[in-house]
Amino acid sequence: MTIPCFALVCSDSALLDTAIAPFAPSLLTDGPQGWGMAYYQNGQPLLRKQPRPTEGPLDLAAAASNLKTSILIGQLREPSDTPNLNENTPPFRFRHWTCSLLGAPKNLGDAQAQVEDAIPDFIRRNIRGQTSGEVLFHLLLAFLNDAGKLDDPRAPAANVARALSSTLAYVDSLVGDDWDYCCIASNGHTLVATHRGLPLHLTRHSSYRNVGTGPDDKPLSYPHLRAAMILGGKMPEGEGWERVAEDVVLMANADLDIELTTPPSSSSPVS
Repeated sequence: MTIPCFALVCSDSALLDTAIAPFAPSLLTDGPQGWGMAYYQNGQPLLRKQPRPTEGPLDLAAAASNLKTSILIGQLREPSDTPNLNENTPPFRFRHWTCSLLGAPKNLGDAQAQVEDAIPDFIRRNIRGQTSGEVLFHLLLAFLNDAGKLDDPRAPAANVARALSSTLAYVDSLVGDDWDYCCIASNGHTLVATHRGLPLHLTRHSSYRNVGTGPDDKPLSYPHLRAAMILGGKMPEGEGWERVAEDVVLMANADLDIELTTPPSSSSPVS
């Protein structure tokens, strides 16, 4: 089974259903599996989750229906021995930060205490589940705190990218780099994504013309609408996708400005 994670950035939060439609074929996946989504309204992160497995094929685009947001992050639950609970279902949230992490070190358990010791108490207290992904998200928060950007809702993308790179490098220093991942994080203004070993692709769409009919049966067109889709963990359907190089951090914002960077990393956070 492919276990995808994804992020959608669109220029009009009121038109998410329209913006996501061209990417729907790539968001169909086999069941049964639980899923979660993070999105933003009025600058606040909200979660929509279905932790219990659903029978049959799962349409993640349909699962996001009726949401009003310009940034959406989603992920399927990976098979694990953890209970099917919201707190074990990504994406995870802390203040205005949200994060999806697909993949985790197989031997993190041997180093988990050291990872948790690197996280300040006020951040660590937010850990509610039993997944490695949630622990690593809070390690990312620790690096953001070190950089003075934890409480900055408009933290520059470069700072967030560096914190993400430092998080993954620190874990590698403890357990080695023999693990694959896709990671997506956002504060509602900036979104960053990176990967290793698992596929990560990007595509853009701006041709939202004749996308349906209105109450008066006139064709609906939204020439102002633009969107970008980031898909991790599975190969995309259709044409127009570009592969993101491994260990490069993709940076995007709600204005659809997209950059790729290889930021320097710090050795460890100061807890």
